[in-house]
Amino acid sequence: MRRIVTIALAALLLFGTSASARVLNEIAAIVNEEAITTYDLDRAVDERISPAEQESLGPVAMDSRRREILQGLVEESLMRQRAAELGLAVSDAEVEEAIRDVEKQNNLTREQLRQALSAQGMDFEEYRENLREQIQSFKLLGREVQSRLEVTNQEIRDYFREHIDEFRGNPFIRLSHITFPVAPGASKAELDRRYALAQEAVSRLQLGEDFARVLASYAESGQAGGGDLGAFGQGELSPAFERAVAGLQQGQVSDVVSTPEGYHVLFMIERSDGNIRHFDTVKEEISRKVIESKKTQGVKDWMEELKAKAFIEIKI
Repeated sequence: MRRIVTIALAALLLFGTSASARVLNEIAAIVNEEAITTYDLDRAVDERISPAEQESLGPVAMDSRRREILQGLVEESLMRQRAAELGLAVSDAEVEEAIRDVEKQNNLTREQLRQALSAQGMDFEEYRENLREQIQSFKLLGREVQSRLEVTNQEIRDYFREHIDEFRGNPFIRLSHITFPVAPGASKAELDRRYALAQEAVSRLQLGEDFARVLASYAESGQAGGGDLGAFGQGELSPAFERAVAGLQQGQVSDVVSTPEGYHVLFMIERSDGNIRHFDTVKEEISRKVIESKKTQGVKDWMEELKAKAFIEIKI
């Protein structure tokens, strides 16, 4: 857990007799009555920036990253102070429940979790305290930010209209087909005869003849088979069929498609860009999206309020 010391203790560390202690524990920032030392900052930098990345960053970039991390430590300090002011404690039982959830989600025993943490250089007790801080932060933000957020029906409807494609189903087509099969090794005369029948079927359908009647006229004599092929999403048809139906609208028929199995005529029953889900079925989903969007800005605004009321001095 990151070590935050009081100003009084920081002063003792800063002005101790050891020169190395003075360097090690210089004050990086003061937040109300707490101090963040350079030791705290160095630990945070090592936790958040890998050694390889630290080596790759130039002095200017590294200094910028350190200052960003220091600002994060300042904000964490303010949140801890606010939680203490409100009496938002986290019980051991709550921490234990969170650990059990982690074990369950990752299918780990307690010993396996300990080993995994050790491999990452983290002590189990340190992990417990980190979880305690996270839970406390969730409680604090829930009380201070999320509980104040509201979403009106008008905002939900506006979001629905402006993001309508988010609630649209996947595009699809529905096809029927007439297939004139070709036996392996069929003669050229037989191939030509079958192809002519397929062309005839295309012409009849283009003239508006009922699909079922056209299919039946060939099926009854055993010349063809077919029927409803079903619905297909993008990329689900064979390349040959995909090319044949590209651009076809509802009620239109393809040219003859030749495959090793025979000659096919495809009829477009339906082409849909995707059905839009009914507004009433997505209201709660939209509300959560808008709340989450507002929460991000709400946290920023709330943190700025905390900073405005606090005494903060950056010392480096």
